[in-house]
Amino acid sequence: MKTVVVPTDFSDTAQKALVFASTVAQNLNLDLVLLHVFNLTGSLPYESPSQIEQEIHEAQKASDKQLVTVKSQYLKDFKNEVKLLSIYGVISDVIEQVSQQVNAEFIVMGTRGAKDIWSNIIGSNTYQVVKNSTCPVFVIPDNAHIQDMKHIIYASDYTNNEVTIVRQIVDIAERFKAKTNILHIHDVEESNLADDETLGDWLLTFFENENIESHLTLGSNPIEGIENYLQKNQGDLLVLAMKDRGFFDNLFHTSVTKHFIQNFNMPLLVLPK
Repeated sequence: MKTVVVPTDFSDTAQKALVFASTVAQNLNLDLVLLHVFNLTGSLPYESPSQIEQEIHEAQKASDKQLVTVKSQYLKDFKNEVKLLSIYGVISDVIEQVSQQVNAEFIVMGTRGAKDIWSNIIGSNTYQVVKNSTCPVFVIPDNAHIQDMKHIIYASDYTNNEVTIVRQIVDIAERFKAKTNILHIHDVEESNLADDETLGDWLLTFFENENIESHLTLGSNPIEGIENYLQKNQGDLLVLAMKDRGFFDNLFHTSVTKHFIQNFNMPLLVLPK
């Protein structure tokens, strides 16, 4: 059976992501992998390999104990299998390796909304996992309002592979009994508004029997356009697609990413290339 991988650092933010992940896994009949990646913070340069090995062993025992506690607190009613993993290594690398080994359908990660997000290890590693993951990644800001996913919004740039990407999103939406809303941000300085409207209508022709709509909104940048739309329309999940260049790269420029993680109040789902 496919799984949902949930990395945790045992913080409140990570526990919120775990509650979200358990709901997703339960609804979609997926197993859970609860993963803690640990490092040695107090090791000294002159320690022998045997001493370091012993420290890793002790750290793993402590991690295993914490994982068992988290499972008993947050997953006691979870019906499917829960696997607990404590692994020593680089956080983003281990998460990616584990997600491939266990055939992960999703990764779910919490991220803090503090102003020093980039100095928080869970924040920086969430970004690295999102960039490099081969499976979709849910990002749950610590200030996110978690509710039933009935309105899924895909921020599209109308470039390449849109039909394939929307097909993937529609399939996910159907599993949650949700509506898919394709949102395109039209630059206020560009004149080809009618062309974008035509593209939106054309895209819908591939999904005539699906619960899907296309929306166009104006903005001087992706942030402004998405926020303008969300102020007027209900949204429970924002979907972004990782692409080689263009819209997503601009959206996930450091300053823009900080903005969304600090101020955004709904879950994000990032699709891999």
